[in-house]
Amino acid sequence: MTIRWLRRAEEDLEALFTYVARDSIAIAESEVKRVTDAIMDLAKHPAMGRPGRVAGTRELVVKPYIIAYRVKAETTQILRVLQMEAPSWKTGAKKKIARPGN
Repeated sequence: MTIRWLRRAEEDLEALFTYVARDSIAIAESEVKRVTDAIMDLAKHPAMGRPGRVAGTRELVVKPYIIAYRVKAETTQILRVLQMEAPSWKTGAKKKIARPGN
């Protein structure tokens, strides 16, 4: 089975990397590798994710991310790479840092 990334999913992964790299490039690289390794497993096991929230899709959980994908014939289309919690890395919002007295 072939893996095909849609542009939006590629943009999601780039945004994830950029956001995490603010703190650590090594951790950002590790997170991207973890996500891409899980996606490569879909080539062998396309049904391993749960049924998606949108009809005709599936979701693979790689905490704290959800990979939305669709299986079509011999191709697995990667639709999105989303964060389970607040999507601050997608919006470019700065991290909130708890400070004493706040």
